[in-house]
Amino acid sequence: MGRGLLAAVLGAGLLVVSFFLVQKNNTVYQLQQVLNTQRDSCDQSTQALNYQLDLLRQLTYPENKILPFQATPGYASTDLYLHYNVVTKRSFIQVRNLPALAANQSFQLWSLKPNQAPAPLTVFDIPSNGLIEVAFEAGTDTYAITIEPKGGRETPTLENLIGTVSVAGI
Repeated sequence: MGRGLLAAVLGAGLLVVSFFLVQKNNTVYQLQQVLNTQRDSCDQSTQALNYQLDLLRQLTYPENKILPFQATPGYASTDLYLHYNVVTKRSFIQVRNLPALAANQSFQLWSLKPNQAPAPLTVFDIPSNGLIEVAFEAGTDTYAITIEPKGGRETPTLENLIGTVSVAGI
């Protein structure tokens, strides 16, 4: 009976050790999952910050022109600037103040060229960081912003014209 008891004690000991090893492996696995989640989050944050840094660098290029939008009377509190660069062919709108939108509305940028109908460009909402890259359209004389139905339109709603900025000759 002594050997049987010893075998039972050793068997129970092995079960206890096995249980703790399985628990340890589960803990290591869970920590690895947390680490992977944190790494992914860090990578996404780094990517977003690099994008923001790129935007800010674009604004400091010597060829960059900063042009104020001229607000229309109905939207006199609008305060926007166009950062326009013909060398890099990139444009950004710096938002300081825009009117509030209804849930079913968006802002839309338009390209106005001589003897042509307004061309629809970027559709956007108020950017969280106050800066949004918009389409650069070669040959544009004036850019205009209107309030349109969510998703934009092919022709502007001129009674909702917020403002314009001339880039002719730049």
